[in-house]
Amino acid sequence: MVEVWQFWEFEHFSNNIVRVIDAPSGLELFAVDVFQIIAPALNDGKVILIDAKTNQRQVMINQKIVVVNTLNALGIHSLTGIVKADVVRQFMQWVRSQIVPIFRKQTNLDIETNIKHITSGIIFPKRDSLINYLYSKGQKIWEVEIEIIELYLKLIYKKVPLAANCPGTSNYQELSFRQQYLELVKLVLSEVTNYEELYTRLVALAPNLLIAQELDFSIYKFLKLNSNYDLMKIIEQGLILQTFKPITDNLADFSKQRYLEIFYFQILECFSGD
Repeated sequence: MVEVWQFWEFEHFSNNIVRVIDAPSGLELFAVDVFQIIAPALNDGKVILIDAKTNQRQVMINQKIVVVNTLNALGIHSLTGIVKADVVRQFMQWVRSQIVPIFRKQTNLDIETNIKHITSGIIFPKRDSLINYLYSKGQKIWEVEIEIIELYLKLIYKKVPLAANCPGTSNYQELSFRQQYLELVKLVLSEVTNYEELYTRLVALAPNLLIAQELDFSIYKFLKLNSNYDLMKIIEQGLILQTFKPITDNLADFSKQRYLEIFYFQILECFSGD
């Protein structure tokens, strides 16, 4: 059975109407409305031609079911380079301030209350509890992974010194994926303005990395529902793996670095199914 989506209308300060769908994976805006504001020369048909990350939804307009192209936050952000970055940024600021809060069931902007704790049933400090959980999800734990699990828990609970400053990068692709990660974060924590601030609050000043990890879980789950995106590359720019990297780069055994990354993706996959 075909699903017909309900949409809501919002008036932009340019006097244009923006139609919004509250999809399970997040808010989606009609592409034709977005382009009417940020790039009127590009109509809805050209959105596909320029390879923007769009979805297709069926909606009821004038008593008829029609198919429309929609853009989520990452899709709109991907237009940077086609449209001036300042124009995209200004539009997304309007979306976050005028639209996102209306669809939020929880309006408190406190970080701990805005992130859904999907791992609350697991006592993280206890290695055996985590191992038993992974077994319950059908994951095999090899002997070599026991040491990796212990290292992972030390890092999550900051039992080893972590970098006080946010790890930097000059790689253009990494910067692009880091920005995509940040755009998704802003759908949960609209008050966050940049990646460095996020690192300071959830890593450097936090007692542990559990909240930062919860953020990764939420974003990983979103990305699994949106196959157009490079899930692994975006998550690699998330807070946890970026925090782990300076530590694991110094490990004498290079294989441990790779095992830790693989193990973390294993955990993400398990929790994303809960």
